[in-house]
Amino acid sequence: MNRILFFLLAVLLTGCSTLPERYTASPTRALVRGISNGNSSVQIRAVDGGEVLWVRGYHLGDKVWLEPGVHKISVMCTTRTSWGAEMVGTEVEVDVQLGFTYFLATDPIQSTSDKPRITVTKKEAK
Repeated sequence: MNRILFFLLAVLLTGCSTLPERYTASPTRALVRGISNGNSSVQIRAVDGGEVLWVRGYHLGDKVWLEPGVHKISVMCTTRTSWGAEMVGTEVEVDVQLGFTYFLATDPIQSTSDKPRITVTKKEAK
C-alpha cells in the first residue's frame, strides 16, 4: 500500500513541474512574457534550441527569465475562434537587457500555413 501511495505522489510531483532553474526569476535576469490580446496568445516553447519548457504537466508557460544577451525563443501562437483554434509555431529573436521586461504578442492567425507575426514590446521593469 505504501509503495502505491509513494508512486502516485511521485507521478503527481513530476506532473506539476516548473521551469528549470536557469529560466526562473533572478536579479541577473529579465522577464520575457508571452501575452494574450483579444483571442490570440503566445506561449513560450523553448529558448536557444533547448528542451521544451513544459510547466504544469504538458502545458507551455508564458514566461521565462533570461540572462542579458540575444536569445532565439521558440513560441506557439494560438488564436481561438468560434469553430476552434489555430495554432502555429515560430521563432523570435530578442536582445535581452537587464532592467527591462519583454512582452511577446501575435496578430490573429488566419491559417496554419501562415507564419505568425510576433511583436516584441520592451518596457522598463519596476
